[in-house]
Amino acid sequence: MNWSEVNLEVALVQLSGSVEWPPAPDVVDRVRARIGVRPISSHPVWRSRITLAAAAAAVGVFGALLSMPGFRAAAADFLGLGRVKIETGATVPTPTTTAPDLGLGRVSSLEEVDEIFGHVEVPALLGAPDAVYLSDFHEFSALVYDASAELSEIGDTGAGLIIFRLPDPPSESDPYLEKFLGGDAHVRRVKVKGVEGLWVRGFEHALSFEESTRISGNALIWESAGVTFRIESMTGLREVLGIARSLE
Repeated sequence: MNWSEVNLEVALVQLSGSVEWPPAPDVVDRVRARIGVRPISSHPVWRSRITLAAAAAAVGVFGALLSMPGFRAAAADFLGLGRVKIETGATVPTPTTTAPDLGLGRVSSLEEVDEIFGHVEVPALLGAPDAVYLSDFHEFSALVYDASAELSEIGDTGAGLIIFRLPDPPSESDPYLEKFLGGDAHVRRVKVKGVEGLWVRGFEHALSFEESTRISGNALIWESAGVTFRIESMTGLREVLGIARSLE
């Protein structure tokens, strides 16, 4: 996930209207006094130190902004990776899909999805899935592994782990999966197989696609070679990263 300058600017503009800023202190006299006592040298070393200090101050300000709920909510509107869009700070939609229906489309097979997509990766750590699904419009395939002693059940779905595979469409289009995060859910950036990814965890977390919405488990999302991957489970980040690395 890369934060574009446009997205950051919009988020800051949105934030400006929702944060009560304290009155700015009058520092002109103090700055003038310090300049008079110790003038800034034109030596290159001092210029470098001043530049580094300014950069550190900018990072500090941005870090402080990130600690504010208002800024996090504004900036999070632009979180997304590949064909997945993430929204936080909004009300989590009411589920429209109930167990055991996962809302993944129709039952398929590895042979069929391989024929449609060229090749669908299977994690060596888990082996063949218990079920394979194909979305109605061939937007994605999903490998489903039943809940077990090693894979805790996702809600009451009967599934312990789901691997989504969403190839990029032939032409530019909007993200296909939408994730809605409530106050309990959190997002962090992680590295997955050498590329940037997102780790989403928390109970107030819903997934929507093809007019279907359900409560989601923790999810690891990344994009590689024109394909967006999403692994959903109730396990921790370390275990899911191991599964992701074993995809072949």
